[in-house]
Amino acid sequence: KTGQPEDALRLLQESLALTGGTQMSAEAHSLKGRAHRDLGEFDQAVRSFKRSLELSLSGRAAQEAHSYLAEIYTKRGELDRALEHLSERINLDPQDPVGYADRSRAYIALGDLERATEDRDEAYRLNPRYVRAINLDDELAEAFFGQPD
Repeated sequence: KTGQPEDALRLLQESLALTGGTQMSAEAHSLKGRAHRDLGEFDQAVRSFKRSLELSLSGRAAQEAHSYLAEIYTKRGELDRALEHLSERINLDPQDPVGYADRSRAYIALGDLERATEDRDEAYRLNPRYVRAINLDDELAEAFFGQPD
């Protein structure tokens, strides 16, 4: 249920009790991860997203699970782990600019501006109108400006 993560968690637990280790349960774990994330319960969210991927979550849902994991790891300051999940997202669909734009931001946070620029360029090449890629120009300029000569 949108906006009611506690209710969603209860319903998902009931669903998981019925579905076992099926593809449906992979999707339920992913939804459970989103509900935990919305509640700020990041450890539980990580467990749920990882379980969904272990159960062969696929397609767009798997990409989103990797993005959510990267977001949580970024908040925790675990940028190397965030980069792993962003790279996995890209591997699932190398034609999707979202993963490249998000990974570019992680590289900016690490101070790896060369790789950040490469990923920004790839996101932009894949979709020149993708706003998040366009907005990276400002972030990169700020990062370059702040570096010592």
